[in-house]
Amino acid sequence: MTKFSHLLLTHILMKTITCTSLSGGQGKTTTAICLGKMLSLLGHQVLMIDADPQASLTFYLGHEVQSSQPTLLEIIKKEVPVEDGIYEINPNLWLIPIGVNLKGLVPKFAD
Repeated sequence: MTKFSHLLLTHILMKTITCTSLSGGQGKTTTAICLGKMLSLLGHQVLMIDADPQASLTFYLGHEVQSSQPTLLEIIKKEVPVEDGIYEINPNLWLIPIGVNLKGLVPKFAD
């Protein structure tokens, strides 16, 4: 069991912060990276989820997705447990990256 999956099981209260907009170029990724890294540096445990097809969050956090690694797509399709798609970036910061094959997302959301 990873440190983060243990936290998922033992903590009932958590805050959720979302940076969303349909328009591009508004600074969503920049805001998310700065906020997530700052909170983690202050000692908060942060899970960031990259749901942007451009995978900018995954790229800027320095995570390179290997073909054998589960991503958000496999989690949404329930092919793997959530814990298997979480990767540690630093001691207080984890990431669920977006995969390169996003074609499978559209039919899944239509269900």
